[in-house]
Amino acid sequence: MNNNLEEKEEEIIKKEDYILYENFEDMTFLENNLDLLKGIFDYGFTSPSKIQSLTLKHIYEGKDLIAQSQSGTGKTGAFVIGTLLKINPEFKKPQAIIIANTRELSTQICKVATELGKYMKINCELCIGGVPNDFKKIRSSHILIGTPGRMNDLISRKQFDIRKINLFVIDEADVLLKDDFSEQIKSIFTEMRKNTQICIFSATYPKKVLDLAMEIMNDPVTILLKKEELSLDLIKQYRIYIGNDDMYKYPTLKDLYKSICISQCMIFVNSKEKANMLKINMEKDGHTVGMIHGDLSQEDRCNILKEFRLNIIRVLISTDVLSRGIDVQQIGLVINYDLPSDYAEYIHRIGRSGRFGKIGVAINLITDRDLYLLKEIEKFYKIDIKPMPVVETINGFLSGLNGHLNLNTN
Repeated sequence: MNNNLEEKEEEIIKKEDYILYENFEDMTFLENNLDLLKGIFDYGFTSPSKIQSLTLKHIYEGKDLIAQSQSGTGKTGAFVIGTLLKINPEFKKPQAIIIANTRELSTQICKVATELGKYMKINCELCIGGVPNDFKKIRSSHILIGTPGRMNDLISRKQFDIRKINLFVIDEADVLLKDDFSEQIKSIFTEMRKNTQICIFSATYPKKVLDLAMEIMNDPVTILLKKEELSLDLIKQYRIYIGNDDMYKYPTLKDLYKSICISQCMIFVNSKEKANMLKINMEKDGHTVGMIHGDLSQEDRCNILKEFRLNIIRVLISTDVLSRGIDVQQIGLVINYDLPSDYAEYIHRIGRSGRFGKIGVAINLITDRDLYLLKEIEKFYKIDIKPMPVVETINGFLSGLNGHLNLNTN
């Protein structure tokens, strides 16, 4: 196999099956599933996004699939609708598994699947840590959705028959097929039938992950976008040079808030300690702040995210636990208080804004230590992260972002 990822991308892209559908009704494989179509339209989908148009036929036909599309383009809808196409509602046993890397993302996927499949009378069971499961419900549910640890536990305790699973979907595959997660995923693979259909989705695919996927899948269809197509054109990306010391970051953030009145904002940091410190400082300055990181209980994380969605909390500080897949429509601004060290996490973080065709803004606070990494991110994605423009210019731009951000005239 070619070890050059650039050449491999070119080769795979030439094999893409670009059948683009303008309407869900044009998909012949949906013609006999009126209940699913009704759920799709009820959910608010009017026409398929590009990733949905390109993948649904392959999932329906039972092909293994490697799909890549940037954040906010309808990936969740793609694999959830695809999964529902494979379910027999009359057979009240687990037929499909969907794995995600966080509890929050699993919960969101489960809600989407329940809504889209409500007229089909599909039962989905959420399988995550911190939430007790009714084993009778697991054994009678059509789709199991959760995190690798809990799914492995259920399999080891034989709470359902994994040999009856026909479809295995992995979301955020760039995380779940590397490091510690990969061993948990492999453990699930070993229990499944050899011919179980496997579909993986992600916004990015590092070479190591792509190679592993090719090894464990059966002649997969590959629908991959080139790196330069992942630059999230709808997101204006800026950098603010801080200097050689992190101590200047918070004063810079305060100055930013004096210039711009922000309706909803996510601020990403690289550690729980930094998150705690930033929350304390912002609350002292009168901001309504929520914070999410891996040490919080599932109940606390759900409550904070709910308050943020309801605009009770205006600022949400988070580690990378929320950088993927969480859809909050109001977010117009993402601030990287700390620049992530992983290329993929950069795209996932800024992808919290600019979702579903809305314009967004990402601002990166950069110290001397970050300059090399910033250049590498720009090189990797073929993007240009420009210096923050003068206040008058940025305010003029931000004031027009669909009500997300407004000029502070005080």
